[in-house]
Amino acid sequence: MADLAAARAAYIQKLNDLLDEGQTNEQTFRSDFQIFLEDGLGVRCRNESVRLECGTPDIQVYQRRQLVGFVENKRPGLDLESIHADSELDAPASRDGRQLQRYRKALHNLLLTNHRSVFWYVQGERIATADLEEPAQSDPVLHQFVQQDLPPVKNASVLVSRMAD
Repeated sequence: MADLAAARAAYIQKLNDLLDEGQTNEQTFRSDFQIFLEDGLGVRCRNESVRLECGTPDIQVYQRRQLVGFVENKRPGLDLESIHADSELDAPASRDGRQLQRYRKALHNLLLTNHRSVFWYVQGERIATADLEEPAQSDPVLHQFVQQDLPPVKNASVLVSRMAD
């Protein structure tokens, strides 16, 4: 049985320990976020398992063998609001803004995180933001993220890809 409170506590402690040690980059925290989702929400995750036309999202999230969404990790403390604002421009100025714009256009259900907070997007629209250390904010967002329905299959390659998972 998934225990979101215990998973969050372990994740935040590990995050703080890694930050205290220094010498970290974006990838340092990815596996810990994956474990947090798996232990806290009872989902299965894959790390960069597939290259899509829009890029390679960091984590694919599965609920009962069904792909339900994607996670893009950024380094702790990075300003997600500025990345979001940049992605809204016709021609984003930053690499992160261009990446988020591509992901928002292509991915039905996306969670963007800097490991302290999350921005949740459905069909390209930001639905919610939440501080991961605030259960009243983040728990509903995380639960809704993993319960999001996938859009209907419109072509054979998408169907084959889903069936392979």
